[in-house]
Amino acid sequence: MEEKVDRGLIRGIEEFSAIPSIALNTMGLLNNPAITIKEIINQIKLDVALVAFILKNCNSFLFGLKQEVKSIEQAVSLLGFLRLKSILMSYFARNLYKMSGASEIKNILWKHSVAVAAFSQVIAPFFKISEDESYLCGLLHDIGKLVLLDFNEYGFKSIYEDNFNPYSIIIEKEKEFFGTSHTFVGFTLLDNWKFPKIFIDVVYLHHNYQDFKDLGYLQCVILANLMVYKYLDGIDLDLSKHLKGINIKEEQLDDIFQKGLENFNALKTVL
Repeated sequence: MEEKVDRGLIRGIEEFSAIPSIALNTMGLLNNPAITIKEIINQIKLDVALVAFILKNCNSFLFGLKQEVKSIEQAVSLLGFLRLKSILMSYFARNLYKMSGASEIKNILWKHSVAVAAFSQVIAPFFKISEDESYLCGLLHDIGKLVLLDFNEYGFKSIYEDNFNPYSIIIEKEKEFFGTSHTFVGFTLLDNWKFPKIFIDVVYLHHNYQDFKDLGYLQCVILANLMVYKYLDGIDLDLSKHLKGINIKEEQLDDIFQKGLENFNALKTVL
C-alpha cells in the first residue's frame, strides 16, 4: 500500500474488495478448466436480476442472434464462456456504480466508463486485440474512483471540479489529498478480486500519457479515454501526438468517433 494512505481509505478498499457478488463468483468459476456448464448455470440462477440481465443482453441487437433466447441454459450455450464473462463483468461493474451514495456523480462516472468501453471496442481492431477484452478494460479503467468518492465525496469533488482535463495533474492532486490515486486503488481492487493481469495493468497505467509502450490494450484504452474527453465532453485536445506509432491516421478519427458513438448508444440500452 502506498505511504500516507488514510486508514479509513484502506478499510474502504477492503470493504469494496469483500462485496459479495454472484457475478464475481461465477467469473471465478469460469477460470476453472474443470467446471461444467451446469455448475455455471446453477451459480447464475442464485441471482434473479443477473439472469434477467444476461437474457436482456442476449436478446439485444448487439449480439445479433436470430432467435429469441428464453432461458439461461440457452443463453450460456449460445454465448460461450468468453462472451458470458464479458456480460458478468458488465453486470458486476454496473452494480458497483449503482450502489447508494453520491448517485449523480456515480452516474457521470458510469456514463464515462461505458463510453470509454464503447470506443475501446471500436478501436481494438487497429491494435489487433480482442474487442471483448478491450471493452472490459475500458469499462473498468476508473473503478478506483468509486472508493475515493465513497471515502470523501467533498474531497473528490474538490479535485475533479477544477481539474477535469485529463492532461491536468489529477493523479498528483489525488495523492496530495488521499495519499494515493484512483489508478492504484483500482489496481488493488482488481488484484484482490483476482482479475486477469491485462485488466489490472490497464487500470493502473491508463494515465501514463508519456509514451505508448507495447501494451496494445493500454494504448487502446488511453486513446479511447482521450477521444471521449474530446468528442463527448468537448475538451480541446490535440490527439495527433498520441497517434504516433499506431495504425490510425488523424483523418480516421471522425469515422471512429461515429462508430464509437453508435456503440455507446447501443450499450446504454442494455447496461
